[in-house]
Amino acid sequence: MKPYLVYYKKLDFPYDGDEDYDLHPYLHRDYVPVSVVVAEDEECVFQYMQGEVWSPNGEAKELIEALGLRHTSMSICDIVYDINEGTYYKVVTLGFLRVLPSF
Repeated sequence: MKPYLVYYKKLDFPYDGDEDYDLHPYLHRDYVPVSVVVAEDEECVFQYMQGEVWSPNGEAKELIEALGLRHTSMSICDIVYDINEGTYYKVVTLGFLRVLPSF
């Protein structure tokens, strides 16, 4: 088990799907940190960050609104940061794509 920082993409920016790109400067412009999750791997983080799991009764609604976001469940284009390894992974159609920040 290790800690991961979860970033949700602001929906104001266009969908970039599975394309590989450098996060810099997009991370701080396009993404908002939402939560730290302790899990076995990125897949477990994704499962935990589904709305019906971490906010089954709407507990996260105020947090999501306060952060300027519109989605409670982790979805395509959101980011998982492995704190121990210092690596970023973007949720793509089938799994995760490692993305490299240049900052």
